[in-house]
Amino acid sequence: MTILRLAPALAAFLMVIAPAAARDRPRCDIELQELGEAKINHYNALEGGDYLEGIQLRLRNKGDESCSGQVRITRISGDPELSGPHGGKLAYTIVDQNDFGRVIYDPRTNSGNAIPVTIAGKSTLEIGPKLFVAGSQAGRSGRYVATLEAGFFSIGEVQAADTARLNVSAQVTASVQANFVGSTNPRNARLDLGELVPNKQGSIGLQVRSSSEYQITFRSENKGVLKGPSSSTIPYSLTYAGQLIDLTQRDMREISPSDPVRPSTNLINVTVGQFAGVRAGDYSDEVTITISAL
Repeated sequence: MTILRLAPALAAFLMVIAPAAARDRPRCDIELQELGEAKINHYNALEGGDYLEGIQLRLRNKGDESCSGQVRITRISGDPELSGPHGGKLAYTIVDQNDFGRVIYDPRTNSGNAIPVTIAGKSTLEIGPKLFVAGSQAGRSGRYVATLEAGFFSIGEVQAADTARLNVSAQVTASVQANFVGSTNPRNARLDLGELVPNKQGSIGLQVRSSSEYQITFRSENKGVLKGPSSSTIPYSLTYAGQLIDLTQRDMREISPSDPVRPSTNLINVTVGQFAGVRAGDYSDEVTITISAL
């Protein structure tokens, strides 16, 4: 009879313990969110300045107790650079929001320094590491992007409590720079042909850097002739990169650079035409060259 009395007592005791275990909740119940793409809207590949753009991540602790851990950023797949049009690449890193020298993630080594965080129970926390892209990188205009993953890891855990995908990108703007080669004024050159005789030639180089296709326009003040004393004129022709330019009107050409950003130099060549019986004196024309990125 003694055994029969103890068994129900033991069963009742066990039943009291089981519900207590079911009420236990994990200390860290974290939800990680990305709050929008980190996008550098105007990356000028022709300028030397560096670029920074914040990445917005929100952590929400759904548990009752404070939770401590780390946020780590990794590359999901693909190249270790921002990838863009025509196979273009831009190198980048993710750096600390306050200490730009502290690398949070380096895609070239797929490693970095985790971000330590502590979140009170039933609260949210926002962190803002930054996308860093160095200036003066060669790249055609267009959007360059990489997809990363951020994960929250509780202290001592190797499995992420939650993860979020995030895009980081840079928009390379269409831009162009040009200057005359060998001229004391890179924006305003003077080509002196000396004593004029038929078929005499002179040339000057025009160096262009562009992150996109560009349009070049030639406009002659005198419609393709050199004007001198008493309205005397001498004809001449002008070529650019070996192409004859029609100076009797506004001549417009579109050019696609084979190697974006890196300088390319083309010759502007002037050839004096046939003439006879003109007055002695100085003869000149002014040609305005306008270059615009497309």
